[in-house]
Amino acid sequence: MKTLVTDSARRQLRTATVSVHRRDRGRARAFRDDVAALLDDPDRVESRAQPLADLPDLPFREVRIDGYRLFFRTASGVLWLAGVWETPLEG
Repeated sequence: MKTLVTDSARRQLRTATVSVHRRDRGRARAFRDDVAALLDDPDRVESRAQPLADLPDLPFREVRIDGYRLFFRTASGVLWLAGVWETPLEG
């Protein structure tokens, strides 16, 4: 299966990486490497992805990485990274 990234997800991913980098360069490298591993291996996405608890009617699944939610959708044999949202801090 081919993996593609939407333009908006690409911008959001860039913003997330810069934000993590400002806090900790090592974590930014780990974040980048973890996302790259997901994009290189759709089976890894399938094994880690969870349904959206807060939006169950949408056809997306999410993978959480270092305070971010990565939203994936499969359509016509293509796995799309559709969005990257920062997870609000709890508590």
